[in-house]
Amino acid sequence: MITSGANTYTGATNIDAGTLRLDASSSLPSGTAVTIASGSTLDLNSYSNSIGSLSGAGTLDLGGGTLTIGSGGASSTFAGSFVGGDTGTFAKAGTGTLTFGAGMTLSAGSLVLSGGTLDLGGYSSSFGSLSVTADSILDFGAGSGSTLSVLNSLTINSGVTLTVRNWTDAVDYFVSLIDPGATTLGRIVFTGFSSTDTKWHSYDNQITPVPEPSTYGIALLSICSLVVGWRRRRVLGSRTD
Repeated sequence: MITSGANTYTGATNIDAGTLRLDASSSLPSGTAVTIASGSTLDLNSYSNSIGSLSGAGTLDLGGGTLTIGSGGASSTFAGSFVGGDTGTFAKAGTGTLTFGAGMTLSAGSLVLSGGTLDLGGYSSSFGSLSVTADSILDFGAGSGSTLSVLNSLTINSGVTLTVRNWTDAVDYFVSLIDPGATTLGRIVFTGFSSTDTKWHSYDNQITPVPEPSTYGIALLSICSLVVGWRRRRVLGSRTD
C-alpha cells in the first residue's frame, strides 16, 4: 500500500500485513501511534516523518529517510528491525521513553537523541553515528547487559548533556570506535559520577566513568586510616596483656 501525500487523520496507524510505503514527507500525521506487526514493513521511501510512538515487531525501512519518534511525550517499545541498506536517520524526541525490545543495527545510519529516554532494553545495538541535540537519557536498563556501539562519529551539541543511567561496569558497554574528544566526553554524565569522570579508552573503545585521582586518594587515605587504627589497637592490647 502506498500513501498519498500528507495526511492529517487522527488516531493510530496500524500496519498489520504487507508494506506501507510513504510517498511524501508528513504522509504519517504528526503524533500518530504507529504499530508495525511482525512480518509487516513501514517503508519511509527516503521521506521524513514525525510520529508520536513506534511499537511492534515488524520491519522499519528507513530508505535514506528520517523517522522522528516521541512527539507529544508518548512512550513505547519497538522490537522490530531495520532494513534498507542501513541508511537513514532514526530520531528520538519528546519527553517519553522509547525502549528497544530487540537489538538494532543501522551501521551506515544515524541515531539522533533530542529529548526523553532511550532504553536499550538489555540488547546490543549499533549505529553509524550518534548525535545528541537536546538533553537526553541513555538507559542501559535493568537485568542483562546492554551494548551501544557507535561506529563513525559521536557528537553532542554545546550546552547539552547526555545522562547515562543504569550502566554497570563489565556488564554494559558504551562503545565508540572513534575517540569523541574531550569536549564531547565532558557532556556525557554517568549517574553517580561527574562529567569530568567520563573517559574514552583506546584499548577497547569503551566510554566509561573513571573517578579522578583525588577520588582514589581519598579512598586510599581512608583505608590507611583504618589500618593505622587497627595497628594501634593491637599495640595497646599487647601492652595490657
